[in-house]
Amino acid sequence: MAHLLLAVVFHTASLLSSIQAQSAPSCHVFRPNFASLLKPCQSPGAQHPNGGGRNAKCAQRQHAQARALGLDFIWQNACLCARFGGNILKTRGHPLQPPILYSFRRCPYAMRARLALASAGISVHLREILLRDKAPELIAASPKGTVPVLDLGDQVIDESLDIMRWALAQNDPEGWLNMPAAGDDLIRQSDTGFKRSLDRYKYHNDLDHRAQASAFLRGLEDMLDGQRFLFGGSATLADMAILTFVRQFAFVDRAWFDAQPWPNLARWLEDFITSERFAGIMAKYPVWKAGDPVTIFPGA
Repeated sequence: MAHLLLAVVFHTASLLSSIQAQSAPSCHVFRPNFASLLKPCQSPGAQHPNGGGRNAKCAQRQHAQARALGLDFIWQNACLCARFGGNILKTRGHPLQPPILYSFRRCPYAMRARLALASAGISVHLREILLRDKAPELIAASPKGTVPVLDLGDQVIDESLDIMRWALAQNDPEGWLNMPAAGDDLIRQSDTGFKRSLDRYKYHNDLDHRAQASAFLRGLEDMLDGQRFLFGGSATLADMAILTFVRQFAFVDRAWFDAQPWPNLARWLEDFITSERFAGIMAKYPVWKAGDPVTIFPGA
């Protein structure tokens, strides 16, 4: 076993060296190499390829080289430290092992978790779950058996909003966490009263609850008047935490939804569901079972 681990480590070192050799001399960014992977990062997140700054383009180039060599997660750990104790070889007790995300493609809770992980640039091993026949590994990780579940090895996060906040705490290149306190209140309203009414409408055709949910949506309509997103010209956590549920509401009866006098809300939703961002989190994957090949999310 020790010989196998040593072989993996030195193979990784040689591949990382090739990334460094191909990088332009003018790129004054963190270049991963074997030595740097064996010691804690000094500035987590500072050189993530999505992090901006004068070296962003160079970092993106190096990131592409790492991805081409199948070293995307190594790159992310080197740049982000990913809160795994700063030492990649400690991650889950197995070298180069990313977090595991149990997910269900059409679940709005799982969708928003995937949105945040993709925005943060954090790769995970995605395990697509069939909700009527749940994998025992999901139950072992989180006995309540709902998705999404993010297994970090020494920690399990089984609430979608907590997964979003965890991912963005590692890296928030789009500034989703830069929102006023009213954003947290709005998410709370969506996750409680609006979602309860949505479920009654969707699963029981309860039109009284459709009316109650619509009152919340009319509030969003007013907020979106004259601006692309809920709090201005850029998306925030509130937008991405609520949009997947507005989508679910709209598709209960799309003709009825489209006939309502909320043009700002309709534009906000349409921009989302026709975006590359949304397409990127909605790829179809086979249902996972133990022994299946690894699926990396987000994909290349």
